[in-house]
Amino acid sequence: MYSLKLELKLNNKERSRLAGGGGFSRKVYNFGLSLLVWSWGFEGIKARESKGLTQMEKVFTNHVKTKAEYAGMKQYPSAIYSSALLWNLAKAVEGWRQGETGSPQYKSKKSRDSFTGLKKSGANIRSDLWQKTTKAISRKYYLITSEDLNSFGRIANSKLAKYIGSIGLYDCSRMGIEKQALYGTQVEVVDRWFPWWKTCYKCGHVQPIPLPKRVFNCGACKNAISRDLNAAINLEHAPPDRVRWATPEFTPADKKMPSSLVEAGSKRQFKRNA
Repeated sequence: MYSLKLELKLNNKERSRLAGGGGFSRKVYNFGLSLLVWSWGFEGIKARESKGLTQMEKVFTNHVKTKAEYAGMKQYPSAIYSSALLWNLAKAVEGWRQGETGSPQYKSKKSRDSFTGLKKSGANIRSDLWQKTTKAISRKYYLITSEDLNSFGRIANSKLAKYIGSIGLYDCSRMGIEKQALYGTQVEVVDRWFPWWKTCYKCGHVQPIPLPKRVFNCGACKNAISRDLNAAINLEHAPPDRVRWATPEFTPADKKMPSSLVEAGSKRQFKRNA
């Protein structure tokens, strides 16, 4: 299966409506969080947060939306405030209770306006670059050999985390693997424990080489070659027992999370077969 990620081209009216829906969801989230914080001050109340959030949703449906001062809520689907309370806020509280995240914070529009546009623009440029690069490689070569880099281990290094994380190496590898079925290519991945970067391609001598050093000088045969070119030659002639065929990552379809239709407030939701 090959999937496509599309971007909606919206007019000003549609953009305003989506922005209004996001603001409505943010206000409901903050209102629900304030009620939860207020209820925690009563020692006699021992009800679970999930039950309290369910009751909040019923109050919104049966009482709040019926008042004249909140008539503007009727122009937005009820799934918006249901998702804000029963999904977004519930997951935030659950993560806090389990010690996975910090305490839930109030959402603010102004806190991200200054850099959201620039961050999205940078992500789009990076994605476009990897798409064009992997497409050009897939159309030119049939057999593609890649190194299995330990990206997560390198990100753990505080000196490299900022730069490696922003490059998106995983996305490049994923796009190349997913294009196999489209262009008829075959992507092979060499075991990360195979010392291709510190092995001389001429004599096979293995020696450590610091990361800043870009020229590989063999201590045995005195061969001097670019570090990257030496690694590429070793990858091309890697032993068969160190090479595996790369397959696309399997993503389960039945995740326990709302679909895009639910988040958008649509009633047209696909039901699983009985």
